[in-house]
Formats: sequence, C-alpha cells, structure tokens
Amino acid sequence: MKNEAAKKKVLIVEDDKSTQLLYSKVFSTDLFESKYDEDGETALATYASWKPDLIVLDMMLPVMTGFSVLKKIRKDFHDTTTPIVVSTSLAGKEDIIECSQQGIQGYIIKPFNFKELRKKFSAFAPQLETLPQDDATAAETDSSQKEKPQNTLKKYLSSYSAGNMGKEEMCVKIMKAVDFDQLDLPSLPDIVFKINEAITNTETTYKDIAELLATDQGISATLINLSNSPFYRGVSQCVTVEDAIMRVGLKETLEVVSVITNRSLYALIDPRFENHLADLFRHSVACGVASRVIAEHLHFDNVSLYFTLGVLHDLGKLLLIRVFSELFEKEEQMSADSLMDIVNSLHNTLGAKLIKKIGFPDLFANVAQKHEKLDQKFSNFEKELPLIIVANLYTKKFGYGHLQDDIDVLETTAAIYLHVNDSVEAKIQKGIAQYFKMLGVVT
Repeated sequence: MKNEAAKKKVLIVEDDKSTQLLYSKVFSTDLFESKYDEDGETALATYASWKPDLIVLDMMLPVMTGFSVLKKIRKDFHDTTTPIVVSTSLAGKEDIIECSQQGIQGYIIKPFNFKELRKKFSAFAPQLETLPQDDATAAETDSSQKEKPQNTLKKYLSSYSAGNMGKEEMCVKIMKAVDFDQLDLPSLPDIVFKINEAITNTETTYKDIAELLATDQGISATLINLSNSPFYRGVSQCVTVEDAIMRVGLKETLEVVSVITNRSLYALIDPRFENHLADLFRHSVACGVASRVIAEHLHFDNVSLYFTLGVLHDLGKLLLIRVFSELFEKEEQMSADSLMDIVNSLHNTLGAKLIKKIGFPDLFANVAQKHEKLDQKFSNFEKELPLIIVANLYTKKFGYGHLQDDIDVLETTAAIYLHVNDSVEAKIQKGIAQYFKMLGVVT
C-alpha cells in the first residue's frame, strides 16, 4: 500500500450527492486523498488550509459560485499553478471562455459517467486508466462482456406482471437503481440547458439569445414564424432571428423558446402514453403561464424564471414515463394506466433525483420534489417553491389536471405565505387561454 504522503490530494466542490458518489468511484483508490465541500465559501477555507493537488469545481454552488471561487484562488491567493477542472451543466462557450481566462486545466459537461470522468482525470493520474472496475461500473464501461444494468433491471421487473412482486417492492428496486446509476436516462438537447441558463441570468441580452438560437435552425424558424403570426404581426415582415426577438420581446422569447425546446421531450415514445403525454404537456405549459402571471401580480423580478420552473415542475414525471416505457415494453406486462399510477406516486421524490442526475440546478429538483406538499413551511424570502405550488393548484382548478374538491387554493399555506388573493384568478385564466391560442395548442 502507498504511503499516505504519496497520495494526491483532491478537493471536490460539488453540492449534488449523486454526483459526489460518481466522483468517489474515480477517486476512491490509494492514489488519492479526497475531501468534499458543498459550497464555495467552505471550499475556499479548505483550499487555504489543506493545499490540494487538484480541484474539481462545480459552477453552480450555493453561498459562492464556482466562478467566484476560481477567481479568488487565481487572483486573491495568487495561485496560478494548482490544477482546476470545472464542471457545469452548460455547454455555453461564454462560460468556458470566462473560466479559461482565469486559468483552468479542463472542464467537464454534465451529465457525465464513470468512463468519461476516468478519461478526463487520467491526465492528472495516468494510473486511472488501469483501475479495476467494480460491479457498479463494469457494465457501463464494457457492455460487450457484461449485460447492461438496465437490462438486468428489466428482467427483474418482469416478475411484476406475474404477481410475484408488489408495487412497493418494485418502487424500492427502481429507487435503488437510480441511486446506483443503473438506469439509462433520456438525454436532453444542449439547447434546453442553455436556454434555461439564459432565463436564470438577469444579464442576458438580445444579442446573447440571437447567437444562441442561431445554433438551432428549427427553433429559429419557429420563432420567426411566430413573430409573423396574427398574435404578433407588425407592419413589416420579420426575416431574421434578431427581428423576431425584437418584436416578440426578450422575456417572451425566452419563454416561447423554453416551451419549444421542452416540447420536443414530449414527442411520442410509446403509443400507450399518447393521451397522458398530451395532457402532461398542456398542464406543464398552463402551469408555466400561471406562474408568470402570479409572479407579475406580486411584482417579482425575473418572471421568466418562474415561467420556466412552472413548465418544468413535472419534468420528473416525463422522465419516469420514458424510463418505464423502456422497462415495461409489453401492454400485458403492465398497462399505461397502471404505470401512470406508479409514476404519479413516485414522480416527486424519484423525479427530483432524475432531474439532478441529468444536470439541472438544485432549484429545479427542489420544486419537482416539493410542489405537491401543501402543508410545508417556507423560509424567509423563499419565493419560487410556494409560487409554483399555487400555480400548480390553479392550473388543476382550471381543468389542466385534477384538483381535489376539498382544496381551497387561497387557504393553502403557500397562498397565505405569498399573500395571494382571488383577484389573480381571472388573470391566470385569461393568460392561459391567450398563450395556448398563440401556440396553436388545442385545449
């Protein structure tokens, strides 16, 4: 065994537990001594006292952003030699360029897997290339020699149709499969992450969005067509993306593009779920509109963020439908209605885990996990979660989902906390109707 002093010291700054688990598989040998911090401020203190040989730095951190940590290490501590690799869910060139200007030795884009991490960090420790694989990663890195975990799980779940496994047992098995990366999660187009990041950035400009949309001809064409529709039509014809953005407006462009990019996720993947997916899409968009209307009514800043959170609050449900359609391919094994019962019971907790695993910020996962908990308390200045709870309830009340008869929206903890009154109801109904008319969605 190697001497402790010979180990490379690796500081991993990452607040997502599942990602920490993946890092631990790479840095778990006697080659490394690893420390984990979950916010930027604590990471700086560890860096100053511990002097790591390598820093793996996530960009989306609480208390202090990863970019701020990078900048302080390079400028305030005058350290230009410690290797720093940044991780981000955004493939945007500006983020990487800014980090490169501060001095980084590499970057990794979420979501990533064990094989990608091992390859990336072998530059700092060549011995990684020869590491033996454990059971959790062997199937991922050598599918020719071992059956894929998802296929193994599929065989296990096949007993459900024969009545040998109860619903609770099956749910536990699937939860464990998610925790140990035994599911092939659906990948999302890069444009989804980029647009959602642009929405959360209060400094996003018209030029930024025009350059971003130029990378996707389909979205550009849809936006231009929309700007020339009766809903927005002006004196002249819009022929460029810049023209379309100027006519539609920056905030509205971000919202429309968010719907366009996320709508592709609802593409028919299994005929059994056609009606369920159509209803889920309408509910998600209606909730996005309701969220924006409430945010405007309460005079909140960055209302487009609330719109996006509303649109994506049930993303976990969509991911589960995709996963289950793969695991249960035959109707006789499990009907769509039976699967949807399980999806509805799991989509908060399990959906939140899936959202984090594919690279969305914690805020989106938190909303996905808690948006149906009506009796929870909120911390001071918390806005996003209680607003989405209220918007979700109003959306169901107006027919986009099912609202229990005994629920009075205005009497819920979230509505009272936000001081929402009944004057917002008519605005929400009108806003949803107008938005669906603009998109040409049949309600």
